[in-house]
Amino acid sequence: MLSELRSLSKLIFPVACIGCGAAQVEICPSCSGLWSAPPILSRLDSLPLAFTARYQPRVQRFILAAKEDGSKVARSALAHSLSASLRTLMAGKRCEGVLLVPIPSHRATIRARGRDHGLLLARAVSQNFGTEVDVAPLLGVIRPVADQTGLNPSQRAANLAGAFSADSQLIRRKGRAAIVMVDDVITSGTSFREGARALTSVGCPPVAAISACASARFLPIRLHL
Repeated sequence: MLSELRSLSKLIFPVACIGCGAAQVEICPSCSGLWSAPPILSRLDSLPLAFTARYQPRVQRFILAAKEDGSKVARSALAHSLSASLRTLMAGKRCEGVLLVPIPSHRATIRARGRDHGLLLARAVSQNFGTEVDVAPLLGVIRPVADQTGLNPSQRAANLAGAFSADSQLIRRKGRAAIVMVDDVITSGTSFREGARALTSVGCPPVAAISACASARFLPIRLHL
């Protein structure tokens, strides 16, 4: 009976790739390759930055599926990408562990989604490592902010200026681990900059930032050609 129900479910709700819509799979080999490519190293001002995918329609569908729909398949793909970036950035560096700090969402947004996407994503990354990688929601949103969609870089910067605070007490309990900020996408860099400002203000500047994907402005020049 259960197998019959599953077959009926597939007829009513056919499985399709999250990124491109290819039939019979939730993630096709081509879209999987977007998240398993070698990490791209860049910088946000003086902060080391790594990501694997360029922000484009197929990539955007994965992010929306993870963020808005809670898709575990999409979240796993993003976490795989972020894990590779973390390994690349921290290779050879001596530190007392790594502390992943997700870029925060407003509490109202978390309630509306029914989940804290950033925190879940950071935890999915940490599960690909041992005890040397931990997660802590050190950052919080302390005032109302507008939706960043459709804003230009200067408007985004004004929108988030002073919007984050860092939990200094939680930071002290976490010891001296290297702080790495985590987000699903970086477009203008405004969220990472505000996160870095808040963390630095309590004496704990981040050592790097990782994102699953990035806009073209963060690609090395040769990749534009």
